[in-house]
Amino acid sequence: MGGMVPPGVAAGGRTIEGMSTIFIMPNDGAVKMRIFREPERKSSVNGKKQKGHGVMNRKKDIIKSIQEISGSRSPYDVFQDWVKCMALAIQNSCYFFHDNIWKKREDEYLKTIAPYGKDVYKIQDMTCMLVETMEEGLGDILGEIYMESKLGNKSTGQFFTPFSVSYMCAKINLANLKDTNKQISLHEPTCGSGGMILASAKALKDEGINYQRKMSVTAQDLDWKAVYMCYVQCSFYGVRAVVVQGDTLSEPFTEQHYPPERVFYTPAKMGLLI
Repeated sequence: MGGMVPPGVAAGGRTIEGMSTIFIMPNDGAVKMRIFREPERKSSVNGKKQKGHGVMNRKKDIIKSIQEISGSRSPYDVFQDWVKCMALAIQNSCYFFHDNIWKKREDEYLKTIAPYGKDVYKIQDMTCMLVETMEEGLGDILGEIYMESKLGNKSTGQFFTPFSVSYMCAKINLANLKDTNKQISLHEPTCGSGGMILASAKALKDEGINYQRKMSVTAQDLDWKAVYMCYVQCSFYGVRAVVVQGDTLSEPFTEQHYPPERVFYTPAKMGLLI
């Protein structure tokens, strides 16, 4: 998906509807965005197409890349920098006017990615593999990669709920939804990687409801890594969401009185995905 891009890095995404988006951060620090449709990929064994082939391989390949990149740094730091750079690249690509917040995020991106040198290409490939995996359907892919990389442990104090459990909860919560034309507002005060949001989107989709049109999300978390993970996944899946960093209890999000540098809007929320 896309060619190699010199440092910085390219972050790519594709919504469930098959629209591809690539966010590119070239040497001059200016984020570019282009949207296009790609032909269907086919995986085959003995000439026969294999449904769902390669999903686990892509996640395993990402985990392998994280391990390969982590030499002088921990796998935890590699993962965190990866999701951070994706989030910053996506958000900045959505703005046509480059204000102080945009410039601060550009600087933060370049500061984060610079130490990786030639490994920046592996980080680009990880993003492409993430998108390929997401094409197979809705799921908490980043949360699964995090847990399968054994990054969730007692020392970090962070564990992500299995997607099957989140999906079951979403089905129960949405069981009484009768008016399928009604707009749905979802508030997630401790969003984590966004698993519950994506489970709700899947539950709606399974009922024939277009979550990209009918669901609007406000998500918040104290942990920046969780904010980045949730934002990236909601962006790639075309969820209309505002994702906020902060303590939900002491600093509940309000549109008018919240520090803008701690607020991320998905491309769908900003009206950039049709």
